[in-house]
Amino acid sequence: CAAHELGVMAYGSLAYGMLTGAFHAGMRFDESDWRSRGGNLGVINLARALFGPEHFPRNLKVVDEIKTLATGYHKTLPQFAL
Repeated sequence: CAAHELGVMAYGSLAYGMLTGAFHAGMRFDESDWRSRGGNLGVINLARALFGPEHFPRNLKVVDEIKTLATGYHKTLPQFAL
């Protein structure tokens, strides 16, 4: 990218917040937050796969496993995820 003077702008690098470690079981997103609709963004299936009611609890468990891996490398969850 640098050789061609191109920049990079990543979108959703931390899985729309999932890989920040800020979410927990039973939490509710604010009504104005698109994630409060269970990831229902029309044809964008990734959002549903992350935040849909059938996926969110399982994904939180996976995030906990990733946190354990990150700790083993002396990194925070976001550092490890990126």
